[in-house]
Amino acid sequence: MQIINFKHHYYKLINDEFTTIRGKTSFKKFKVDELVQINKQKVPYCKSVILEIELRRIIDLDFEFLKEDSEYKEFSIKNKNDFVEFLNSFLPSFYTKSTIYSEKTVLYLKKILTWTVEKIE
Repeated sequence: MQIINFKHHYYKLINDEFTTIRGKTSFKKFKVDELVQINKQKVPYCKSVILEIELRRIIDLDFEFLKEDSEYKEFSIKNKNDFVEFLNSFLPSFYTKSTIYSEKTVLYLKKILTWTVEKIE
């Protein structure tokens, strides 16, 4: 099972359905209906299923969508360039930086209920 790690406690993670915007190469890495492990700061948080995958340019994404996708308690964006700067903050200095014209993978996810069954003797 692939892991999707979130470095911050994003507001969106309290929802049953949420999105994440990842690099262009994630478009080929993930598949619709795939079960993935969601981690917050490398700690298991939940399991989710991928509902939809899109390859989109940042400039073509609605600003409100970007706000909902990226904001958390200590961070908010005022425009699409703020979002691009936020994405670039995760990249090592030798990576090509994103622009508003960069293509990104948008994953639409839904949390799934999991439980363990104990054997009763």
